[in-house]
Amino acid sequence: MTRLPKTIVNRTRGFSLLELTVVLGIVGTVLSGIWAVVGSSRSDMMAMQLSDQTALLVNNVRAYYAGRSLPTAAINATTFTTTMRDAGVFPGDMCNSQCMAGTYNPGNAFGGTTVLSVPGIVVTPGAPQTEFQLTYSNVPKKACVSLGMALSQNASTTGLTWMKITGGSDTYNFPLTLSQLNSNCASSNSVRLRYRIRL
Repeated sequence: MTRLPKTIVNRTRGFSLLELTVVLGIVGTVLSGIWAVVGSSRSDMMAMQLSDQTALLVNNVRAYYAGRSLPTAAINATTFTTTMRDAGVFPGDMCNSQCMAGTYNPGNAFGGTTVLSVPGIVVTPGAPQTEFQLTYSNVPKKACVSLGMALSQNASTTGLTWMKITGGSDTYNFPLTLSQLNSNCASSNSVRLRYRIRL
C-alpha cells in the first residue's frame, strides 16, 4: 500500500496585534491632520463671512440714515436693533424670516448674536450722535484675530473708530498688530466695533 504525500496547508496569517496598532495609529494621525486642515479652513471662511457681513451691515445703516437726521440721544441695543431689523438693515444670512418676525435675534457666522446700538458718545444734550456700535458675541479666538486684522487695516476708509474685545483694552490706534490681537482675543469673544454713521 502506497502512502499519499502529506498535503502542505498554506495558512494565511492575519495582522498581529502590534501591526494592527501601528496601522490604526497611522490612520488616526492622517485623519486628525485632515480634520485640523478642514477645521482651520472652515474657521477662515466664517471669519471672512463675518467681515463681509460687517461691511454690508455698516453700509446698510449708513443708507438708512442717508435721508434721516442723526439721532440726538443714545439708543439702547434692544430698541436700535429692532428698528434696524424692521428697516431690513441686517443681511439675510444674519436675520432670517424668524428673526424678521421678532422670534430670534440677528445672528452672526459663529452662531452668536449681532447687536446694534447708538452709544451716546457726545455728552452735549441734543447734539447729533455721529457713531453707532456693532457687537458680535461668540467669536472664537482665531476668527477674532482674523477679523481684527482685516477690519483694523481698513479702519480709515470704512469709518471704524473704536474696537474692543472682551477683556481687552479699548483700541483707537489702527491698524492693530497680530500680537495685540493674540493677547486680547480669548477662546470665545464679544467684539465691539464703533463706526461713524456718515463718512
